[in-house]
Order: sequence, then C-alpha cells, then structure tokens
Amino acid sequence: APDVVKYVVPQLSEVATMEEEAVRLKATHLLADLFESGQRVEHDYPALVTAFKGRLNDVSVEVRRAAVVRCVALVQKSALLSDQLLPDLTQRLFDGEDKVRATTIKAVCGACTLRVEPFAELLKDIGGRIFDRRPAVRSAARAGVC
Repeated sequence: APDVVKYVVPQLSEVATMEEEAVRLKATHLLADLFESGQRVEHDYPALVTAFKGRLNDVSVEVRRAAVVRCVALVQKSALLSDQLLPDLTQRLFDGEDKVRATTIKAVCGACTLRVEPFAELLKDIGGRIFDRRPAVRSAARAGVC
C-alpha cells in the first residue's frame, strides 16, 4: 500500500465508528475501495478489516446494507477477505431488519451468477429465508434460489 496509508489507517478506523451515519457510510465505501485497490491492504492493515467488519454490525440499517453489498464483492475477489468476512455476512441473513436480510439475499444471489464457490454454504441459509416472516425477504429468497 502507498506510504500515506500507514498515516491514515488509525484515523480511518476511528472515522468508521463516528456518530454521524453519513460519515460511517462514506468510511464503509472507502474501506471497501481500499481493499479492492489490489494493494493488499487487508494483509498489511488487519485493523482496517476489523473496522469494515464492524460496519456489518452497525447500528444504522443503511450502513449495514452498504457494507453487505460491498462485502459480497470483496468475498468474491479475495480468499483472505472471504475467510474473514463470510461469518459476519452470514449473520446478516438473520438481521433484525428485513431490509438488511433482503439486501444480503439479493447481493449474494446476484454474485452467484458469476461464481458460486465462496457462497455455497450461505446459499443453504438463503433457502431457509423462503419462510421468513417478511414478504420482501421471502420474495428475495425465492427469486434468488429458484
């Protein structure tokens, strides 16, 4: 990673946990962009992976939804990130908010059109969402699995 990253890392981890939702949302996208940069940031700066994983459990529904979408893309691209992010991504299928569950299902099923391997176990859990109490989640699961 560029030398400037080592000076930004501590601040970026803090920014990802600030009170303002808009700031946490931007930090989520910035972290994902860094991981997608091809600079092995996830290997060199594990604290950033921890900060990103925290966004999957954010208090804000919108931050969690954005983190889920970006997480799915990262899992497809990096075996290291896949191992670290899949357990937290799986938990979003059981999120208390139906919008997060539906977003997770749509993102994973959409990604499976390109490559199934990293999401094989997750697809089993998505199948169970066909019986979700919320119609939007049931519908997303049916559309994705069938």
